[in-house]
Amino acid sequence: MLQHFYCDICTFILRGGNSGCCFNLELCEKRYKRREEDQKQLDDKEDDAEERRKIRDDKRVHNERLIADAKKLRDGREAAAAKILADKKAAHKKKKITDDERRAEKKKRKLEFGDSAAKKTRGPVKRKTSSKKVAEMRIRVEKKVEEMRIREEKKVEEEKIREEKKVAEKKIREEKKRKRAEEIRDEIKAVRKIRDEKTAVESAAKKTRGPIKRKRNRAKGKKRKVKISYTTRSRVSRAPYNKKKKARKGKITKIKAEIVLRTDDICSSALGRIVDEAIESRAFQ
Repeated sequence: MLQHFYCDICTFILRGGNSGCCFNLELCEKRYKRREEDQKQLDDKEDDAEERRKIRDDKRVHNERLIADAKKLRDGREAAAAKILADKKAAHKKKKITDDERRAEKKKRKLEFGDSAAKKTRGPVKRKTSSKKVAEMRIRVEKKVEEMRIREEKKVEEEKIREEKKVAEKKIREEKKRKRAEEIRDEIKAVRKIRDEKTAVESAAKKTRGPIKRKRNRAKGKKRKVKISYTTRSRVSRAPYNKKKKARKGKITKIKAEIVLRTDDICSSALGRIVDEAIESRAFQ
């Protein structure tokens, strides 16, 4: 029966002998290195755990020391407070005894010498505030009141200035509007005047109907476009716009003629006469 044994190098379990190597040096070396790395990691983990344990112990000791110091401080404060309280109680008790003694002495003097003698034992009455402090307080209050009054007056003055500024701006706007309205009104009057003069000239020309002399200098004349629509009977059949419908001879056709004339202040009647002549010469040539 074959026995199991461990490799001397990589401690791998083998069968078939008592001891020796696993006879595969490459794998044996890899296994040996892996085993060393695993062992190193385990050692590092143990070292880290030991270091963490040490840090934890140091922290615990430090916290215990802090707690002990705080407890000691608290005990000292409590002892000091207890001592102060005891001193206060003793002082109060002593004061009470002295008050009782003073009252007893006052009562005794009253019985012996009367009420006037008892009053003498009171001593001078202390004022809560001295006259100097009262005067200082009065001066301070008066100063504050004066500052408030000045501030209110300043506020009223600023409000008044603001209102005056608004009124002035409103007046300026209204004045601008009025001037603009006057300018527009003057322009309208000028346009109406020119139109009336032109109408008067045209009406006078219609009444006279005299011959019009045209200027020879055409460059200075005004260029006008006159569009005229008229109806006439065409002598020659024209090509129709729609090819499905044939044009008939002698059909009444509406012809739009556009004639450009250069004239200077030509009246409407003379213009109509010239346009009629031009249309007849162009339409029936």
